[in-house]
Amino acid sequence: PPLPAAASSTRGAAAAAAAPLNGEGAATSTPNYDYDAIVATVKGELGEHFRPEFLNRLDELVVFQPLPSGDLTSVARLLIGAVRETARAELDVDVDVSDAFVARVVRDGAADA
Repeated sequence: PPLPAAASSTRGAAAAAAAPLNGEGAATSTPNYDYDAIVATVKGELGEHFRPEFLNRLDELVVFQPLPSGDLTSVARLLIGAVRETARAELDVDVDVSDAFVARVVRDGAADA
């Protein structure tokens, strides 16, 4: 039997970001995404880049929806915390981070920024 494998590509990411919304809302509001339209858009983009022989070997296409802002904030806090720990352990430096800084990192670092 074939071995399970996963591949990742950012092909179609820009097209997915521009895909139609289902109803009203900002692009970062996950429930408003028209998932089927996004999948169709991404498949079209993949078809323009990859050969059919490669695409026919794929069993499934998974398009991830964007993380809500609260989840992005949690991830940012975890990563910033790791940097703070490294600074403390390796440089004996304590770094204080404000909520405004975390919010700025999330805002400027989001995929749709």
